[in-house]
Amino acid sequence: MSDDVDTHGLPRVDEHCVEVDVGADLVWRALTDELARRPRPGAGLVAAILGCSERRPGGAPDRPGSTLVGFRVAQAQPPARLTLAGRHRLSRYALTFTVAQLGEDRSRLCAATDAAFPGPHGRAYRAIVVGSGMHARTVLGLLTRIARRARSQP
Repeated sequence: MSDDVDTHGLPRVDEHCVEVDVGADLVWRALTDELARRPRPGAGLVAAILGCSERRPGGAPDRPGSTLVGFRVAQAQPPARLTLAGRHRLSRYALTFTVAQLGEDRSRLCAATDAAFPGPHGRAYRAIVVGSGMHARTVLGLLTRIARRARSQP
């Protein structure tokens, strides 16, 4: 997508959090490392079918303007906040990760999704992706992988 996605005013879809027994800096590094991983097979094809402009990763995942499949990095404030934004034919959306230090060796990693699903096709898409629980399972799986990666860092 050549234009920035306006993420202001998007309705909240959900928010998921995990607590991790490491500091915020390690969680942030695990987050950016996980996002920098090679995209899952077929991710580019799904992005193309939906009409996403971001079909390939480009740049560092913590640098505004960089891309991930389906997203552009809209905001990065290490080690506390990373906002990814995107749009396609059926939705306009933002995924915001926050990392909060809870104690010396404890952090909370959250992922909040805000999205609009305009028109009847958008509503149907929301029912399939959000209503089925697929979105929640995907986000929780991502948070779990990030937490596991953070715990395994030296």
